[in-house]
Amino acid sequence: FGPRFPKQTRGISFGYGRRGNTGQLSRPTPGSVNSTAVSGTVKRVRFRTTRALCSTPFQLVLECKTDQADIYFTTDGSIPSPRHGGRYREPITIAATTVVRARAFKPGKRPSRTATHTYVFPQDVPGQTASPAGFPSHWDSLPADYGMDPNVSQDPNYRDDLLRGLRAIPTMAISLPTADLFGTAGLYANPLDSGRDWERATSLELIHPDGREGFQVNCGLRIQGGFSRNRTFPKHGLRVLFKGIYGPTKLNYPLFPENGAATVFDSLILRAGFNNSWQAGSSSSQHLRDEFIRRSQMAMGHVSSHGLFVHLFLNGLYWGVYNAVERPNGTFAAAYLGGERNEYDALNSGRPVDGTADSWRQMQELARNSTAENVVETLNTM
Repeated sequence: FGPRFPKQTRGISFGYGRRGNTGQLSRPTPGSVNSTAVSGTVKRVRFRTTRALCSTPFQLVLECKTDQADIYFTTDGSIPSPRHGGRYREPITIAATTVVRARAFKPGKRPSRTATHTYVFPQDVPGQTASPAGFPSHWDSLPADYGMDPNVSQDPNYRDDLLRGLRAIPTMAISLPTADLFGTAGLYANPLDSGRDWERATSLELIHPDGREGFQVNCGLRIQGGFSRNRTFPKHGLRVLFKGIYGPTKLNYPLFPENGAATVFDSLILRAGFNNSWQAGSSSSQHLRDEFIRRSQMAMGHVSSHGLFVHLFLNGLYWGVYNAVERPNGTFAAAYLGGERNEYDALNSGRPVDGTADSWRQMQELARNSTAENVVETLNTM
């Protein structure tokens, strides 16, 4: 290869294709003949209208700067391809809450990354059906729960406040194939399972109600939480992870408004507000306690996770109010205390999420074996 080896792309193999030419391999084929080698990648699809909270219908125009590329799109959260989705030929009418995902294809090149834009019409939310088309009626063996409580959504005493509330705080939108969420092997059908095997590729968007620029990032998605994972609860906490296999390895965005807040994240937690909530059986549901404690801790000069409240949509369905917060891991500690991520031990219920639990166990052992005398002796040597 001359004059130098071709530039490589993270996560994409390079080698001899089945026709003997060299290039990026269009798909992985472990243990068999290589797939077709391609040269370069198609430009990403451009949306003339960016993600937003909408009030009137409009015509969505899609474009691609790669000549003679074909654009395919979906509106169900799935990844478009020539075999799945519609081919873009004319502007798309957007008249209700819709998630549009698009990719561009051209023979001899790798398809573009999937671009995703969600358009939310707040006036749709109160009438959200309990049986949306394309969604399963059960999550594993339990009945699915999609619709907003009609005691709230259909009560004229609440409607004006409800519509104002949908524009009062930011919106986040998560989009992925419906089966990855609610199917037999989906996250919601298996909420007690965890780890890498229960992580799914997704799109995460942020939409500000005042029209400020938000973001869209391809990332990983998992169920988050402890007891709230129980199958009987219809609203679970979620965690998004920023990894090179999906998109960028970090989210670079000033998500939290406080001075000094981190602007680079390798993961975020979307807390569902389980404790003292309607689904946990509380008659006086509230969402503020955890956020109040975190902000109080910061106000007293201590390090704590920043957070904000958002409305969450899953594939265009309203999923309620969530508390988006920083995850206190090694990256979090390095951002606020200095140093590098690998210099910290971060534990969750005694299990390390970064580093090891060795020092924690040693401290616990010292505490168990302590006496008044050796505590004083230890303090005198510090």
